[in-house]
Amino acid sequence: MHMNSVPQYLLSEDRQEFERILDEALRSAPHRPELAAIGQRLTTEQLRTMALGATALITAAAADEYQHYVKTREELRRPAPTAPSGLDSGAAEPGTVAAA
Repeated sequence: MHMNSVPQYLLSEDRQEFERILDEALRSAPHRPELAAIGQRLTTEQLRTMALGATALITAAAADEYQHYVKTREELRRPAPTAPSGLDSGAAEPGTVAAA
């Protein structure tokens, strides 16, 4: 993959994934016959270059969705709060039986 070709419109950790998804979409394009009738066929590399050049437009069009994705990912990365260590709730410790 061409790691340094994506401009800085994405977080650095997302640039590689952007290119991976772009490459996947370009690989699947020949298997979509409805795209053949659109006009002059461009090569995969031409399409890739055009898409990478339009990264600012692509990310701007998906800015709300991308911000939601980034926020959700950050929330999921935060450690979950731990339960209190006391047995006040009546729950038994793992491997024991709660008293009735």
